[in-house]
This record gives sequence, C-alpha cells and structure tokens, in this order.
Amino acid sequence: MVTSLPCDVLGEIFAHYALSEDLFHPLETLLLVSRFWHEAALIYGEIWATFNIEIGNYKSIHIWRTRVGRRLARVGPTRLLDITIRNVYSVPNHPSASDFLNGNRMNQKEPISNLSHNIYQVRHFMLDFLQDLNGRDGSLTWRWRSLHLYFGDHPWNYDRGSSSEVTRFSWKVLSYPTPALESLTLEYIETNGNDRRRRHPLLPFSPNLRTCTLSEYSFSFYPDISAAREVTIIHPRHLQNTTNRPRFKLGMAVEKLVLGLPFNGEWTLPQTLPQLRSIEVGKGGPQCNLEDLKAPHLTQATLRIQNAFFLPNTLLKVSFLSAVTHLTILDEASTLILPAPRLSISRILSAILSLVHLRTNEAALRGVLALVKDSRSPQTNPDGTFGDVDLSTCPFQLRRLRVSCVEFEGDAEISSDMDSWVAVFRILRASTLYTQNPDIAKMIEGLTSLS
Repeated sequence: MVTSLPCDVLGEIFAHYALSEDLFHPLETLLLVSRFWHEAALIYGEIWATFNIEIGNYKSIHIWRTRVGRRLARVGPTRLLDITIRNVYSVPNHPSASDFLNGNRMNQKEPISNLSHNIYQVRHFMLDFLQDLNGRDGSLTWRWRSLHLYFGDHPWNYDRGSSSEVTRFSWKVLSYPTPALESLTLEYIETNGNDRRRRHPLLPFSPNLRTCTLSEYSFSFYPDISAAREVTIIHPRHLQNTTNRPRFKLGMAVEKLVLGLPFNGEWTLPQTLPQLRSIEVGKGGPQCNLEDLKAPHLTQATLRIQNAFFLPNTLLKVSFLSAVTHLTILDEASTLILPAPRLSISRILSAILSLVHLRTNEAALRGVLALVKDSRSPQTNPDGTFGDVDLSTCPFQLRRLRVSCVEFEGDAEISSDMDSWVAVFRILRASTLYTQNPDIAKMIEGLTSLS
C-alpha cells in the first residue's frame, strides 16, 4: 500500500499548482497539507522562484508585503527568479481590484481624488516590492530571468506644491546589471521630464535578453535590448522636451519585430537589421523609416488594420514588403467592406511579387475575395476594363497563391489564370477552406449571390 507520493511526482504536482495560484490559493497552501508535503515543498525550490504579484486593493498589498520576503528566503541563494508585478486596481472582477469594481460598491463611480490616492498607493508598493527583489545594492538582480512590470493605464502624478502623494518612477530599482535576464516587459512607464534622478542607466547590461516588450513607454531612456531577438514596441511616447524622436535602439540580433506606432510623427529604426525575418505592423501603420530598411532575410509580415488610416500609410511605404513570401492581413476595423480600402489592399498585394501564402482573418478574407470577384466578374467589368481594379492591379497577377484564414482550418489556391469569377468560385468550392468551414462556405456563396 502506497502511503506517500514519490518526490518527483510531488514536484510535478507542485509545479502544476504554481501555474494556477492566485491571491487566495497561494503556494503556501501546500505547506499545510501534511508534514511530508511541507518538507517536500521547501526542498522543491523552483516553485518559490516565480513571483506573480498582482495588487490592487489594500488586502492584496498587505498579503504580498509578508509573502515576498518569505519566498525569497525559501528559494535559495542561487536559483534564477521570474518576476511579474501587475497593477490590477482597475481590472473588473479581479479579486484584488478596487472596491468600486468588486463587492458592494461596484455600481458607484469612484471619485477622482480617491482614484488618484489609491493608484498612488498601488504603484508605491509595486516599486517597494521591486526594491525587495533587487536585494541590497542590486545583489539579486543577477538572478532575474524574467521581469514583467505592468503599471496600469492611469496618469502618473508628479510634484504639485506641498502634495506628498507623488508617484514618481524610481529608475534606481532598474539600474543594476541583469546578466541572466531573458524576457522583459515594461508597460506604462512615464517619467517626469525634469526628473534629474534619471541619470541612472536603465537595465544597462542584459546580454542574454531574448524577448522584450515596451508598451506605453516614454522613450527617453532605453534598457539594453541589443541582444533581443523578439522586440515589441506598442504606442511609444516621448517626453515633451525631446526635440527629435529617438532612434529605436535595436540590436543586430532582432529576428521578429512588432510595431504599433502612433500618428504623431516618424520614428527611426536602424537602417540595417540583418537577422530580421518577421515584422508585424499595427496602430497607425509604418510610422517609421521602413522603406529604407535593409533586411535581406525578411520573409514574413503581418498587417494589423486597426483604423481607416492604416492602409494609406502602408501603401506609401509598401516597398518594405517587396520580398515577403508569407503575408497575414488582419482587418480588425472592418475597413475592407468599402471599395477604397480594397483598392489599397490590391495595390499592396500586387507590389509583392514573391508572395506565396496569404493568411487573413474572416473580415479580411471577405474583402480580398470580393476584390478578386470584382476583377474577374463580367457583371462588374463587362468590357474587361476592370474599373477601379484593372488587370495590372489584380492582387494575384501572374502567380499562384495559397489563401488561408487564421480562425479556420483548410486553404484555397487562387491564381491569375482563373479568368472569370466562375472559375475562381469553382476552385473555392472544391477547396478545404470551403468544405471544412460552413461559415466560410456561406460567406463565399454570399459573394456569388451578389454577382
């Protein structure tokens, strides 16, 4: 009769439990099961090396104030640390959210003064926890393997007269070398333009960094991302006293780049990214010097259409897509229901002579197939003069193209030798994209009924 589980099995159980822990079901619960589990959990130090700190209300702050120090003591002196600190004050239905989003006060609107005070408290303790995880004079930062900081989408308040409630981002907590750091996320960090304490370098040494995400971030000071292979930059901002937009300090190792740039001017990328293989563009489109970018290995691109200005901005710099073989178009704003955006897509596609695979979401697929129908249908082009879409701008001119949908299985093959919409429709009907997906089949039949 088995009276206890082997330690390796317990380790698997502990690791699985750690993945789903929350404020009220923490790892510390394992210590209460039995003496054997208590001893095994303390020996299995890996589970204590992950700090998934989510704070919003005072109760969550109080619990984590006592929990951080105890976990650091249990993890041992050499094990690498994975750190996530998240402000969940305004996350509805989160157990650590504001009392105005949970409980008896959820139908009341929180006063501005109350919101400002509580956001200050949350961020203050976030920086306190980060300081604890620094160790004395940065003695723990060499063990950081991942660091993800989410400060929450609220204004940062600075000195206003004698007010003592000042949320000032402390650069010192991120000023030490992090040689083991592999993954970094900094979200919604805003600094005071007159804050002279920013003389501290920001994460100045991260030679093993692999992935980096900078979102809603003031780009006056950069972490060391020179070794990063995957870089995501979403809605960067700059301090108002910055006269020129800073250059994104990407390293030569970047293989995947995700950009979500705002409309407020051009940003600057390095002119050469020799290892870049994949790029994704969203928000305001390519608001940077992509047309001058030298990336000989770039073969994959994603266009995330999120507003009406995206396609015109992309069309102006379409040359950066010239060597792409695999393109994904995600119409998240339903713009391709209109003829003008479809014409822009046609011109973009016709400029990519190397294209072999087009992936779309359902909305974009409808727009692309409508474009093909308009360029092939005698009803819309009775004389073969294709109106807004002529043969020279037909999106699949002189090549065969595999078309698939990101939400569904299967694909279809469309090519320029399909000289009528009837021929295109026959191929679509026989494709796995049609036969395996009733929704797509209904959409294609609907396009045909409009002929």
